[in-house]
Amino acid sequence: MAARTTTDWAQRLQSGTLDLFDLSTFEQTRIEELIQDLAKYYPVRFLDRTVGAKREIGLAQQCRVHKRSGVRRLNECLILTSDRNAMTTLAAMTRLVCRPSREKPSTIELTTDPGFSLYHDPDGWRIKLLHSRTISLSQETLRKRGWLFDQIPANGSS
Repeated sequence: MAARTTTDWAQRLQSGTLDLFDLSTFEQTRIEELIQDLAKYYPVRFLDRTVGAKREIGLAQQCRVHKRSGVRRLNECLILTSDRNAMTTLAAMTRLVCRPSREKPSTIELTTDPGFSLYHDPDGWRIKLLHSRTISLSQETLRKRGWLFDQIPANGSS
């Protein structure tokens, strides 16, 4: 994808006016190229995982950390997935909240706000609406899956 196209697309995504342009071109975009264009709009990287030929990156516009409780709020989040450097999924959500579990030590509760997932399956590109949900996973499991909790910079604290 031409640099100008990915830059335009990144700007539209940041402003909330995603147009479903030529998705076959998007599919051929290298994930590193897209991450570079999105970096100024989504500076917080909270996920980075590579398994074989697949790569998964999580980006957010902002992170707020509540010092006393340890709760992290990631605002305006994207999760990009590629396979053999071709884009396969883009998930977007307004917020991701990461909080230590009160019942289970060394466990994190992840709560996502509504969003959408644009993904490629054998029949072509699809959009799926994502609903709010909460899951609990151990810190070790999240680290193995590429979550970067120890490296997440906070844009502001409360």
